[in-house]
Amino acid sequence: MKILKLSVLVALLVLSPFLLPVSSAVASQPTVQASGNGVSFELFGGLRRTFSFSAVEMDGEVMGNALLSRESPFEDDHHLDNVHVDINCIRVVDSHTLVIGGVLLKATEFLPEGTQEVFKVIDGGEGNEGDFVTGLFPGTCDSEPNFNLVPIEAGNINVRVHE
Repeated sequence: MKILKLSVLVALLVLSPFLLPVSSAVASQPTVQASGNGVSFELFGGLRRTFSFSAVEMDGEVMGNALLSRESPFEDDHHLDNVHVDINCIRVVDSHTLVIGGVLLKATEFLPEGTQEVFKVIDGGEGNEGDFVTGLFPGTCDSEPNFNLVPIEAGNINVRVHE
């Protein structure tokens, strides 16, 4: 009888990981994933802007980074304005369009550090045909600034919304 009890106990110990509910054994999957990089030109003035971003929403938490730069509007000034955004929010507009926002960690004289800014992206499919991006606007992901979408000239934007 002791051998039978010992065998049952050993069997339960060996099989216990497989007896856990499936939901606790499966890792969480992101609900929204977005990334992109490329070059675009401002609608007015035609200044070249480069951007790179990556954002993920998982279990209600948003994390990511965005780096944006813009050439100087002055012909004799060849420096770039560089901005680093710590992404903390994502709003899904539709399955291809997101509003992404965060706090400025590195900013310029026109955009002070610590302010909350947002931008909008549209994924037009594979490649950069139909991909659009905006500049930064003050606000949160719930804001509705007048986004001026511009097509990207080189690069790609990827948006994945998982239900």
